[in-house]
Amino acid sequence: MLEATVFNTWCYGTSINNLDKDHINIGVFNPEGIGLLRDNTNINLAVIYIEANDKTRLLRQLNREKNPDCHEIIRRFSADEHDFRDEEIEYIEPDMFITNNDGADIKRISKVVA
Repeated sequence: MLEATVFNTWCYGTSINNLDKDHINIGVFNPEGIGLLRDNTNINLAVIYIEANDKTRLLRQLNREKNPDCHEIIRRFSADEHDFRDEEIEYIEPDMFITNNDGADIKRISKVVA
């Protein structure tokens, strides 16, 4: 396992077999997972941190489903507030920061740090 975490009895992780060495691999990780990946010398890692303000994040979560589970959205929002606090972001040392509050298509990034 390259990285793994357990949250509320749910297990998340990435094994080396999940990666394709002939392609760019994209994943979504919490700071703990990024720390584990950064420690692995077998992979070339670029960390891109995408941030949005609280209102934008909540509205996006509410609009993802026809009948959103508001309690689950609040739980996840609170967990993210803890997991992605400033000192955790400093710890993972992102290679690039992107702010996306307006719904712009972030696939149009012209420069990716490798």
